[in-house]
Amino acid sequence: MGVLNKLFKPGGTKFYILFESATANLIEMSRLFVQVTSAPKAEDRKVVIDAMGKLEESSDKLAHKLLIELGGNYITPFDREDIHYLASTLDEIAHDIWGISRLYNRYDLKGEHNTSTQVAENLVEFFLLLDTTIKGLRNQSSLKSLVDSCEEMRALSSSSDRLLEASIANVVNHGAEYPKALIQQMDYYELLQTTVGNCRKAISVIEGIIVKYG
Repeated sequence: MGVLNKLFKPGGTKFYILFESATANLIEMSRLFVQVTSAPKAEDRKVVIDAMGKLEESSDKLAHKLLIELGGNYITPFDREDIHYLASTLDEIAHDIWGISRLYNRYDLKGEHNTSTQVAENLVEFFLLLDTTIKGLRNQSSLKSLVDSCEEMRALSSSSDRLLEASIANVVNHGAEYPKALIQQMDYYELLQTTVGNCRKAISVIEGIIVKYG
């Protein structure tokens, strides 16, 4: 069986459905993160964060289902290692976004509103592109065209990196008066950077699939 025949074998449909459900979750979670950074009151943010928690639970279940499918199917749409890594990375991103939102609310970081909202909006765009890209993996003729989407996603992640680097520099150079506040800000920004880094990991997996099967 040729590589392309294996990639587009009908038996791989469940994998695509599960991955597309995972990216749909991330789109919604990133939109809710925008709301978290815009809500002026802690109680308003908590309502949104509770909704995000349910989506994070759904993400865990989807990752588990993907791994069960992986263990129970001899034929997979692409390399088993790629499926495992992408499933784990998407689940980790969902957990990160939920964690970031909880930190934002717990530390009451309204002063970080501008950067947080800009990064959150970048994440919405990123996951919309990721969703389109993963759907494109179903279609053999579209694989090479997905390179452009990957480049757009990398550009968004680089934009977020620059925003975060500038904010961290500002915290360090003109930091909060109290050490506790400084630690909280750095803790928050570190997790936000980790999230952006995990987004790049997802891009790398998809780029690898395109190289192998495109």
